[in-house]
Amino acid sequence: PDEYIFYIDNVESWRTNAGGVSDVNQYLKLTLEVSGDTWPGDWNNQVTKPIDWLVDYVRVYDYEPVADLELSFRLLEQGQIYKVNDDVKMHVDITGDLSQVEEVRFITLKSGETNNVIKTVSTTSDQYTYWCTWVPSEPGDYTMKVAAIKNNAWVTFAIVKIVVVNTITSLPTSKINSSPLIYPNPTSERFYITGVLETSSYQILESTGNFISEQNYSKNGIDLSDLTEGLYLIKIEDQILKVIKD
Repeated sequence: PDEYIFYIDNVESWRTNAGGVSDVNQYLKLTLEVSGDTWPGDWNNQVTKPIDWLVDYVRVYDYEPVADLELSFRLLEQGQIYKVNDDVKMHVDITGDLSQVEEVRFITLKSGETNNVIKTVSTTSDQYTYWCTWVPSEPGDYTMKVAAIKNNAWVTFAIVKIVVVNTITSLPTSKINSSPLIYPNPTSERFYITGVLETSSYQILESTGNFISEQNYSKNGIDLSDLTEGLYLIKIEDQILKVIKD
């Protein structure tokens, strides 16, 4: 972009490129400014005080990641289960225009807490893979993030949700199935399972294997609306399927 153009009531009111024009996504900040100088208006010469400022609407467009830059985790997959003190490998591949990124930030977010930046790496023009290993010290539901940064602003990012438990010895892990039998997954309320009998009994388990409930499957699917966000296990027909409630 070459300049900023401002409109009020669909009428252009001002345009400028003073100080340069940003080439990355930024936040919109709406302010009313006064001063004792000529710009943005001399408050000392203002006859009507106070001033009522009525804002009917502000148009904000959805953020779209840069189309020619993409991040993808090498090993992390949605819904994976790790134990406390496991090595969680957050290695990431970058594809696209490397001029759009200056650094890569690896971030963990435990449910109910705030972002924790665990590593920041400056990028180079000839490196497309960056490595980070995180060792969790507490069980919980985690969102793993990696962000491409330029001028201290997020350009694009990748997200995967995992679960960290104290132990998984109570789970028959050899039977855990991550094939796409469940849809939609993640789900906010109800999901369905393909390839099972409608009369099959199923159990809902916590990610640690603790029992929650048991019912018979039907064409109406399974409702998780009463449960909190996180990963759950569905035991049905001698299989254990993973589903994420978001």
